[in-house]
Amino acid sequence: MTSRVLILRHDHHGFGACADVIAAALAKQDGMEVTVTETESSLTDGTLGRHDVLVIGSGLTHRVGAPGAPGTYYAPALTGDQTQALLEFVAAGGGFIGLHITGWYIGGELVKMLGGSANIHPPAEQTTRYAVRIAAADHEITRDVADFVLRDDELYIPSWGPDVTVLATAQWSDRPVALMWASTYGQGRVFYSSAGHLPVTYENPSVQRILANASRWCAHDDAA
Repeated sequence: MTSRVLILRHDHHGFGACADVIAAALAKQDGMEVTVTETESSLTDGTLGRHDVLVIGSGLTHRVGAPGAPGTYYAPALTGDQTQALLEFVAAGGGFIGLHITGWYIGGELVKMLGGSANIHPPAEQTTRYAVRIAAADHEITRDVADFVLRDDELYIPSWGPDVTVLATAQWSDRPVALMWASTYGQGRVFYSSAGHLPVTYENPSVQRILANASRWCAHDDAA
């Protein structure tokens, strides 16, 4: 089976450079067909329906205003029609991979689809290095992946739903927080990783292996 992956490349929060690394790594995988688009209209013009998995790492909301400035708020990154197309795609059996800020400041049905959300993280200088602990060693996405270390990333403190499978955690204030999880929405499969602030994270061999496994799992590839 060929897993057809569509990556929505957007420069918000620096994801453009990250998307390039992800696309190059996935393209090297056997049975993986990778397409990169820079237009959100791909969600509604028929492009999305020709793929098995959609990857977004630039956020489902985008900040309007400077960080911490009065009046700053987060606006939807997609139109109502595009959001509905995304939800219907996943509910009907499509796969969704949300990375990093894609879980930031979302609400409503998007939280149900993604499995959780976040709106706080420690100062970056406090998380220049943190260990990733595999919490579900028998899951198809994290099977045979050992614990590893990430550097120069952001550690989100998310909330997650009771039905998600937490795949990996990181320690913050002596407590484990979910870093990666797998969930379902309707007939579709969803993978979320709050890690991934800079391209260096996606250059990590363990992260590349997890993303390849996640792409196959979200595509319902039984050979994952």
